[in-house]
Amino acid sequence: MRRVLLMAGLALSVVAGRAEAVTITSIVGDSDCFGSGLGTCADGGFISSGLIGSTGNGPGLMDTYSSASSATWVHTYTPIAGTVVAAFLKIKTWDLGTCCGIDSVQFNGNTVSTTGDGFPSGQIRTIAVSIPLAYLEYDGSEVVLFDPSDGEVWAVDQSWLDIVVEPVPEPTSIALLGSGLLGLGLKSRRRKA
Repeated sequence: MRRVLLMAGLALSVVAGRAEAVTITSIVGDSDCFGSGLGTCADGGFISSGLIGSTGNGPGLMDTYSSASSATWVHTYTPIAGTVVAAFLKIKTWDLGTCCGIDSVQFNGNTVSTTGDGFPSGQIRTIAVSIPLAYLEYDGSEVVLFDPSDGEVWAVDQSWLDIVVEPVPEPTSIALLGSGLLGLGLKSRRRKA
């Protein structure tokens, strides 16, 4: 019975020592429906090009539409100690669908998404990709490049970067594990004596 209790205590100390994953979020842009004055806008919705803001309301050309030129912006954040287990990027875009080319998204110089045009003119959509961990610098800044196909008229409203990190266990968690192991060691010494 004592052995079962000791094993249960050890298991509890290991479980108690496991820290919950933390999501670091970096947002570039202002989520104001491309400066249109319409509030927030949902994927699949449509807005007229005349409503798109003509000057950026946020960093990185957000809310500005352009013709056949790319945009680069930087996601900044404060890294925490731990192991990165996943990263996700979402970009809210709008385009006129004027040509049938490929839109490309690069993350720190690596292509992470290529999307065919095929969307109705003036439609809002979110490009969502899982970022391979090898592409993540995890140094507090990540560079995103949105490169539309030639002749494409487009806009970007907002970009989100989520980085999921399993933090290093806290010292108290390690102390709990150590006390559980010490208890097991003392128990086995008593049996031998």
